[in-house]
Amino acid sequence: MKAFRLVLIFLFLTLIARGQEQEDSLWVSLQEVEVNAGINPADKIIDSVIKYRELNSPYTNSSFKVIQYHKFYVTRYHPDSMQLKPYYLLNESVNELYYKKPLREHTEIIASKTSVARNPILSVLLTLSQTFSLYRSDYVEIMDTKYVNPIVKGSHKFYKFQIQDTLYKGQDTIYVIAFVPKNNVVFNALQGLLYIGKDDYALTEVFAKSAKDFEAFPVKIFQKYQREKSTNTLFSSELEAQIIYDKKVFADNPLVVQSQMTTKDIQVNIPIKNSVFNQEDVVVVEENSERGEEILETYRNQAISDVEKQTYELGAKIQKKVKIDRKLFFLQTLLTGNIAAGPVNIYIPSLLDFNNYEGFRLGMGLNTNDKFAKEVSFGGYFAYGLKDKAWKWGGKMDILISEKLYSTLRFVYADDVFESAHTKFFNRQYMLFDGQFYRRWLIYKFDRSKLAGAEFKINVIKPLSLQIGAQYTQNKTCFDYSFKKPLPPDGENSSYQFTNFELQFSARLAFKERKLKSEDFTFVGNSRYPVITVNYFIGVRNVLGSEFNYNKLNIKVTHKQVYKRLGYSEFCFEAGTVIGDVPYSLLYVPRAGGNVNWGNSHINFGFDGKEQFATMEPNEFLSSSFTNLFFRHCFGKMRKGKVYNPKIVLCQNIGFGWLKHPENHYGVEFKTMEKGYFESGIVVEDLLVLMKYLSFGLGVFYRYGAYARDNQLDNFAFKLRFCVSM
Repeated sequence: MKAFRLVLIFLFLTLIARGQEQEDSLWVSLQEVEVNAGINPADKIIDSVIKYRELNSPYTNSSFKVIQYHKFYVTRYHPDSMQLKPYYLLNESVNELYYKKPLREHTEIIASKTSVARNPILSVLLTLSQTFSLYRSDYVEIMDTKYVNPIVKGSHKFYKFQIQDTLYKGQDTIYVIAFVPKNNVVFNALQGLLYIGKDDYALTEVFAKSAKDFEAFPVKIFQKYQREKSTNTLFSSELEAQIIYDKKVFADNPLVVQSQMTTKDIQVNIPIKNSVFNQEDVVVVEENSERGEEILETYRNQAISDVEKQTYELGAKIQKKVKIDRKLFFLQTLLTGNIAAGPVNIYIPSLLDFNNYEGFRLGMGLNTNDKFAKEVSFGGYFAYGLKDKAWKWGGKMDILISEKLYSTLRFVYADDVFESAHTKFFNRQYMLFDGQFYRRWLIYKFDRSKLAGAEFKINVIKPLSLQIGAQYTQNKTCFDYSFKKPLPPDGENSSYQFTNFELQFSARLAFKERKLKSEDFTFVGNSRYPVITVNYFIGVRNVLGSEFNYNKLNIKVTHKQVYKRLGYSEFCFEAGTVIGDVPYSLLYVPRAGGNVNWGNSHINFGFDGKEQFATMEPNEFLSSSFTNLFFRHCFGKMRKGKVYNPKIVLCQNIGFGWLKHPENHYGVEFKTMEKGYFESGIVVEDLLVLMKYLSFGLGVFYRYGAYARDNQLDNFAFKLRFCVSM
């Protein structure tokens, strides 16, 4: 969701900024901090802050509820001018934040207002970017960038501290501690001043900015803390953040993004029902839409300024003239792979595709959206393969059972080609440029299937999604194959046909996965914990001519672990097994993205993709049981310079597979990988970065072990890496 949220905000700002000119509003400047070598008495003070951090944290309370007022605006930076003009964008919101142990949070946006749009989507997206606390986690996260927190255990390894000043406020003594990143450590760093009370070693104020050596988009923050009297815990009472998007990205003067937040009405250790935390982390309370202005007026820190009035007046004119809400709806659907055309969405990937069997695939997929009806939607598609010269088509109907539980009932029918022996995982999504699109180009074993099915989905509780379904298929392999008997000697009727009926049970457990809901859109973020997916399929014989009894179990675990200094690691473990004699199409073929045969050699160049084997040929191996492990570790930024800063990624992929009764499969060439398939690789990301967003890199993978090729050059695969760099 990180890239999704930033891209949406970026496009939203670009859309509304066109044709306006704006000057800067001044923000408090932060003095440069220099820390001298030698004995540092500030270390003991910081150690005490860390020691009492948990005691001072508001998250030690059993529960709390606060009201937060947010203001977000965008202007131009121009140091030579003090003239005030309407902002490019102004957004205000009032949120109710609920917290309950252990680590459960929920935010309700009870009022919001955006200068150029009525849709509250921007308030939803900005909510997570505007709230942070040095008492919350090991990182200070601002607009999706994680900076190492200076008051966490081990921070002395990253920062140098020094007493800058000592202040006296009533009977309290305040230490002013300067901190800067150490010279020999590369990480996302802050530098600035910490104001610390002597009596309880609690933060009172924080002034900080992104360290010069690490800044791509310079960030400045100010935070003020207040003590809740009944529990003596600290709450962030004021927060201000500023980000500058420089002129290399935006023409003329850079854009300045300003965010402000104040906390009011703190209630601690109050009863909060568990049902509050059932589904969304952030949700818009639509019932308050008519009282929005009244609520905003109540919680504003000061009366709305003339500049803000002008911004809203200009925004109303832009709304009417440009119809921003309509364009925003179009943008939302576009980022999900659709083009909105009134009450219908056109699915972009359905227009043009390519694979080794169909060649270029031309078609169109349509689906009704919320403008047609919210409770029910209809969809359909058609396609034609230029190579196989065959038409395909399909349709579906979705019925919304419960919006609160994300419960839907789907009926589907298709007459199409489907990848043979592919591994099914519930909610598996393929994103553009993740390498899966390239893998599809290489596939050449498909089944022509007539499919009819139904499925029911529901979120039982927030982290747990369930799916139950049934599917009936009539299948014909699009390649020479026979099950349990040799192919006919004359070469006729060399395809294998079978009928199958399958019951499907799927579950997905994603603890602490972030979910944000606007009026007509839901965003799902990444979980900080391992995500577990389990699929169980039961083949039933003699249902409308179905031919096979079997049980099939697939398990997948994915996780991303972030480290303060050593970057981050990503791993994916998956395993599956089939109990029962089934044909090729119902077995497992590993996901492979490399080494296409070309004459007597191999073409070893393609796009890099996660969760697939980079040096393996498509359909090279066949298994009835398998285990795969895909591991990557990114060391993060390797240099302090911001112009050229590549990232090194080490990759290790391992697979084992076993096949019962290989003698049952005729007409296809395959290997089994019970001896273990091994490949290692290195990818260098950000070799070329365009506009600080588009990143290009290169990688190389090497295949070794029992299944290495005799020609050493054929064991290498070279990859192009493309991603959105943040």
